[in-house]
Amino acid sequence: MLDDRIRVRFFAGGSPEGGSDSGKIEVHSGSDTLFIGARETYQRGDDLFERRAAKAATFGGDYEAVTLPDRNGKAAIVTGVRKAVGTPESDVIALAHGWFLDSQRNVLDVAVFASVSALKDFAACRVFAQKLVSTALVGPRALPVSMPGPQSVRVSYATFTFELPPEWVMTSSMGIHDFARMKFRKRGVFPREFTYLSLALDSHPGDWTSDGDPEGEQNGNLLGLPVAWHLTKKPSPGALWGAWTRSEALVERDHAVASITASSAAGRDEALRFAESFKR
Repeated sequence: MLDDRIRVRFFAGGSPEGGSDSGKIEVHSGSDTLFIGARETYQRGDDLFERRAAKAATFGGDYEAVTLPDRNGKAAIVTGVRKAVGTPESDVIALAHGWFLDSQRNVLDVAVFASVSALKDFAACRVFAQKLVSTALVGPRALPVSMPGPQSVRVSYATFTFELPPEWVMTSSMGIHDFARMKFRKRGVFPREFTYLSLALDSHPGDWTSDGDPEGEQNGNLLGLPVAWHLTKKPSPGALWGAWTRSEALVERDHAVASITASSAAGRDEALRFAESFKR
């Protein structure tokens, strides 16, 4: 899964879905579903990773935190195992949800989900879910964080030149005849630090606004065009700092657009500086 970032053992005939950010392998029996999923968190584990993961794994008290070995017995998968079916909000629930580290201390996410209607013997289902989590293994593909030196990336009809700051990674790029878009993430400390940046040349940009209330404006430059950055902040709980812009001036037919979401004001400011460093 995740383009060979994670390997698991699952039922033969399972249907794989997803890409480099998230994915799953799913099987069905009648109307019942069982799947194992994985997600790239774009976060890193610090010296307190296992303690932080064990706290997060309780999910407010509905899950029991346990530490499981990976398939090779080398990596510790800190896992939350659901205590009881309870009163689920969905027909499909997470039985187990864990996190583990690769050699660069990137945090990988793995989870087992099943239809509530299939959970006849819940104690046995808990044990089975833990066995599935323990089949996980870090795959051979590494996350390309902080690639050194200037990079020029062609996206559809546009070429973007930039240099990744420390802890940043390009997560995707896409384009067709009327837009060229790139997305980036900064690797924050698990479980709460994150920064997202999306930018594009787009002839018909949609909604690029960031979440939160207006917090002022800041003049700047994006892809060679003068812009006004609109700063935003969403209050706690789950506070977010954001910024977005859409140029009035055009590059031929295109506006320069960008949107930022971060877990801190400092993260937003760093993303702004990174966005303004791009050249076309």
